[in-house]
Amino acid sequence: MRRCRELQFAAEDLVREVEVLRGLGAGRLLVSCGTFPAELSGSLAVGRLMVRHPALSCGVRVGEWSETTTPVLNHEADLALAEMTVADSDARLVAERIGTHPCVFFCRAGHPLARVRSPTIRQLVAYPWALPTLPPRLFSMLGGMPCAAGRLDETGERFVPSIHMQTLSGSKQVVLASDAICGAPPVLIEDDLRAGRLSAIRFAAPWLRLDYGFIYLRDRTLSPAARAFMSEVRKIESELTRRTARIDLGFDFMGEQGRGGKT
Repeated sequence: MRRCRELQFAAEDLVREVEVLRGLGAGRLLVSCGTFPAELSGSLAVGRLMVRHPALSCGVRVGEWSETTTPVLNHEADLALAEMTVADSDARLVAERIGTHPCVFFCRAGHPLARVRSPTIRQLVAYPWALPTLPPRLFSMLGGMPCAAGRLDETGERFVPSIHMQTLSGSKQVVLASDAICGAPPVLIEDDLRAGRLSAIRFAAPWLRLDYGFIYLRDRTLSPAARAFMSEVRKIESELTRRTARIDLGFDFMGEQGRGGKT
């Protein structure tokens, strides 16, 4: 069965190589995206790509950061746009960092934390978190303290929020209807903050950021469609960096990251 799978991959790659030679005219693009990378630049990049190449066939799979590399390894996706944790430790994959975005915790208007000038992490974890699972670098700051925010899974490698959500839109609905809190780059909640539906919690820390990039197989040629997608993402990421620098939340949520044009 393993040998049959290898032969299947070889046959599929042969067909794909023919498509690569044909260029963007009649090709296809399959991307595996993490939740926030899809919200920030992945989906928009696909839209812009389709405007330029309407004959292109596209598919985007959005899921947990820990699952995004599996379709790439199984030859089911051309590349992933996701958190780098898994790819950094897998020699079969190339991981190209592209986006680092500061994040803020946010809550509904009128939430108790909205009135706290400098809340501590202990105050934050006293409330349920409505988020996708978090990689190690984002839960290591908890130091094993018991909390209402969530728990480690059975592997000890993922933090599962007490309200496990797959989408930002779903997380926002939970936050608006409860005392749960969520975290996201300010550019994704800017309209809600401006309208007064949500409030940014005045908490900042170096670890509170998204860190993601392109992930693809080391020994597989990137198609013209994949390269064009990557080019669009890079343009959008530059736009997002400029937008983030203009956002004023009343406190320094960016710290040293993001200032002076750094992504």
